[in-house]
Amino acid sequence: MPESPTANLENIAQRIRETLAVKHQARERAYVLSREVIRTAANTIRAVHREDLEKSRTLLATTSGLLRQMQDAVAAHADLRYTGYVDDA
Repeated sequence: MPESPTANLENIAQRIRETLAVKHQARERAYVLSREVIRTAANTIRAVHREDLEKSRTLLATTSGLLRQMQDAVAAHADLRYTGYVDDA
């Protein structure tokens, strides 16, 4: 008996759901990290203005690490790399 043209739709739909789930996880991780980056960068600027160079260096290193984590989180998702919250951070 010939296979129905829609027989493979469930497999296709499942692959789409899996792809979107991975993308959703990356987006959520990047969103959380972007907020942390912005907060830490603001604190870095405040430390510089207070001339607390030791603290500003520490905060800057933390911010840099958070940015790397965020870039890693969206590396496999070109459409997420240029979203507003990633760009803002």
